[in-house]
Amino acid sequence: MIWSHLITAHLIAETRELSASPRWQNPDAPGSAQVVELSTRLSSPKEYSTFRDTPEGDYLLYVIEAYEDAMNDDWLPYEIIGLPLERAREFITQIASELASGPTPHFIPNIRAVYSILSAL
Repeated sequence: MIWSHLITAHLIAETRELSASPRWQNPDAPGSAQVVELSTRLSSPKEYSTFRDTPEGDYLLYVIEAYEDAMNDDWLPYEIIGLPLERAREFITQIASELASGPTPHFIPNIRAVYSILSAL
């Protein structure tokens, strides 16, 4: 699994921003987190599309876009990708941590395992 440094840097920034968003502190208050979407952060639609065409990219973009939609909505939903908010925050924090450690061939299986554990709680 080889990702460009640009994609990796933006994925790390995005997941850290999502994880640290003040929206988590008061989920019942209205207002967008105004998270800059990954597709906007990347100035290359071609690179974004190419990344999406990989199994890893398809999975990660599905997850990240779900978080972007939830955090940028006026009302935070009760769940994000099927996880209650507390576990959803833990999951995106784990993704950020795994990405910061450097993408490896085990990255997607590792975060899927984390998701399975969190969804079973």
